[in-house]
Amino acid sequence: LAARVGEALGADISVRDIFDAPTVRELVVAVAGRRPALPPVRAVVPRPERVPLSFAQQRMWFINRLEPSSGMYNIPAVLRLRGSVDIAALGEALVDVVVRHETLRTTFPTVDGMPVQRIHPT
Repeated sequence: LAARVGEALGADISVRDIFDAPTVRELVVAVAGRRPALPPVRAVVPRPERVPLSFAQQRMWFINRLEPSSGMYNIPAVLRLRGSVDIAALGEALVDVVVRHETLRTTFPTVDGMPVQRIHPT
């Protein structure tokens, strides 16, 4: 709703804005004068052959090099599902998450002594 209203008004609208303004009139007044919404990204920029690591990725890579067997950044979780489970739908949902989030498909091999990002296909 916030995205659609923001598009209609030509402004950045948050979910909080929607709830803070109980009427359309109040919402229009609240967002009047805000910077216009950024246009959608249309161009896909090709990646370089070697994608450098962000500072956070460099930190994690370095810590992993110091203690490769440490599970410090692993977060175990257990979910209990009750009732019947549609295994196919659950599998498709997990694949959708992996498709949308490249970080789940990224490894950090070392090339010429320096770590780089390798983003694997889904």
